[in-house]
Amino acid sequence: MMRRALPGAGALFVALATLAPSRADAQLCTGVDYFESCLDAIGGRPADGSAPRDPTRIVDDIFQTSDVPPRYAPELTFGHVIVDRSVVNIPNCIGGVSSSVVDPAMFPTANPRRYDAYVCVQTLTAADTPLYGNALDWRWLQNQRMRSDGVRSTDMDGCGGDLALCGYTAPWRSAYVFDLQGAANRVVVFPITDHVGNSCLEAFEYSVYLTDDPSSTGYVGDGEPADPRRWNRAVLVRGFMRGWTNNPLSTGTVADMAVHPLTTGRDVAGDEAISDSITTVWSLPCGVQFRYVAVVPGNYGNPDSRCAFHSAEDEFDAVAGLNEDNTAVCPDADMDGFRDAACGGNDCNDHDPAVNPGAVETCASARDLNCDGRTPSCPEGTACVGALCVPHCVEGACDTGFTCVVGDGGAGNYCVPTPCAGMTCPTGQVCGPRGCADPCAGATCPAGQVCRSGACVDPCAGVACPARQHCTDGRCVPNCSCIPCSGGPVCNGTSGRCEAPGCADTRCVPGTERDCTGAAPRCIAHCDGVTCPLGARCDADTGACIADRCFGVACPAGTTCTEGVCVRPPSLDAGARDVPDASMMVTVDVPRRDAGAAFDVPVAPRDGGTLVVVDPSTGCGCRVGSTSLPSRGWALGLLAGLVVRRRRRDVGGLGSPRRAA
Repeated sequence: MMRRALPGAGALFVALATLAPSRADAQLCTGVDYFESCLDAIGGRPADGSAPRDPTRIVDDIFQTSDVPPRYAPELTFGHVIVDRSVVNIPNCIGGVSSSVVDPAMFPTANPRRYDAYVCVQTLTAADTPLYGNALDWRWLQNQRMRSDGVRSTDMDGCGGDLALCGYTAPWRSAYVFDLQGAANRVVVFPITDHVGNSCLEAFEYSVYLTDDPSSTGYVGDGEPADPRRWNRAVLVRGFMRGWTNNPLSTGTVADMAVHPLTTGRDVAGDEAISDSITTVWSLPCGVQFRYVAVVPGNYGNPDSRCAFHSAEDEFDAVAGLNEDNTAVCPDADMDGFRDAACGGNDCNDHDPAVNPGAVETCASARDLNCDGRTPSCPEGTACVGALCVPHCVEGACDTGFTCVVGDGGAGNYCVPTPCAGMTCPTGQVCGPRGCADPCAGATCPAGQVCRSGACVDPCAGVACPARQHCTDGRCVPNCSCIPCSGGPVCNGTSGRCEAPGCADTRCVPGTERDCTGAAPRCIAHCDGVTCPLGARCDADTGACIADRCFGVACPAGTTCTEGVCVRPPSLDAGARDVPDASMMVTVDVPRRDAGAAFDVPVAPRDGGTLVVVDPSTGCGCRVGSTSLPSRGWALGLLAGLVVRRRRRDVGGLGSPRRAA
């Protein structure tokens, strides 16, 4: 409800001197029927009074969160007014201030909690609204509700119970819209009561709506599931009876909390002033999060008809987001889509939109952009050329599709994709076989991972989600207990995810992993369907994409590339025609001559054929017989004989083993 107006800042002193308000205590609302009835509705007390109010919903204290330690009102991240989405329709009284805030020298003892010292500021424009709505500072905003027929509402006009006619189903017509600066599913509103008489419901004289699309003109009606693309009507679920401070000198800043503690006790002078300034909390059910909130004048009867208060305008100081468990919302101050790591998110620098877990980081980046805790660098044996880690040329040669070029600063020769020779890619891209591209172009990462900056990573690493939510693709999303599974999948109550029936009972053999994303669970090989980013390969043992140090390497004839090194396969005795299959190698330990150490001798079994024994230190390979069990025992005996022969050679004083003929 509106108060007297002042002409502007220039004439403020004169106006206040002329309209110096008389001191009066705020109206004491305790015991007022309609006030108590609304508290009953919020606290879950039946209309017949057969049960008490829930003390967790009607809290006889100042506002605080459920964080450990708790956060008080000034410590929250407040919503910021979105000017071009807000409706400002009371030109001469968009907002107001307390006289003690405007001119503390004139009213040094004025108590901003007494509400009789509030005045409108006539010179406010829409562009000024953030100055009055973005912080908890005793400055308030207001506007007027618009009906669906285009007529401005009037006080106590219930429109015959027609919510649409009253304007309650179209918040975009008459709301201040705020960006909560992070995903939330609860909103705390800090009200202002701008006058003394008949004010006991002014803490409930608005309605609250949430969305992820502030430009939406869609509305979620009764019985419909929550929809982030439309405006969702929040429910009034909690009230802090003593506002956000008992101290009449509080200014609303964190720094001032040390000077003027928020609570000064229950019996100080002026303490009754908080009795009609309840801090209210509004919620959407069960884990569903949104970023934007609209505050509309008038209460259509939320949470039930006992709170109906069809005021034409509202007054409030600030709004802030909360999580479902009443903890403080985690902000995304730089609006890059990732929450601050300081409160459970995974953005290591929430003040720089170029730094976040989704940032494209190449070896040419000079700092940690993707929040993995490391300054980018290339694997040993490679160098960063054109933002891509590339190997050395081997004897001046590279693989097909690659060209040997001189590295940056003339330091060495490196194999780069042919289209990249002499090319410099834009920031965030690398040069590959098709030229400059996103380093993740064409990549399909292993299950549960995403490609970022040319690497497959777990996007949920370091993410702590609020109650009844879980992390998917780096975002906290509602559990399936909140958003039911559709179609064939069933809800896993432990993980909160929708899975194929029978997933929890499926066991897979080593080298495979469980896939529950389809109609039925299955076991798939680690690298099945995986296409690693440019310059990486899939490790069949772990299923991880790791650096491919043989990327672009062309080895001389008779050698193969292993971890970036060209290796010549071991030679065999003249009678051994079968080259051992490296994937079939079996390693056995054989004593060395030096200090009793051991060296490994690979043994390659060939089914139905022979057993090939290779001494890696000499490159000598011998065919030792059948792979049948008796022959294996004989082979090991022969192997021992080879060791004895090797020792005798060493004793001969040659200093190193001789290659066998």
